[in-house]
Amino acid sequence: MESTHITKEMKKPLGNLLTFLKQRYKNKHQKMFIFTLYISTYYDVFIFYNNISIYRDMFINN
Repeated sequence: MESTHITKEMKKPLGNLLTFLKQRYKNKHQKMFIFTLYISTYYDVFIFYNNISIYRDMFINN
């Protein structure tokens, strides 16, 4: 039930994302969920940029 609620909220326009996060943060049990959400997002971006730099170095060195 929790996961379906999240997917329903995420299908809304991007403008509602901030209010979605605020509602999540008000619930004390959901603070850890938001924290892990942010960490996983930044981790994905970090890995993505690391891969880009690796490919760029390969092309430059060749």
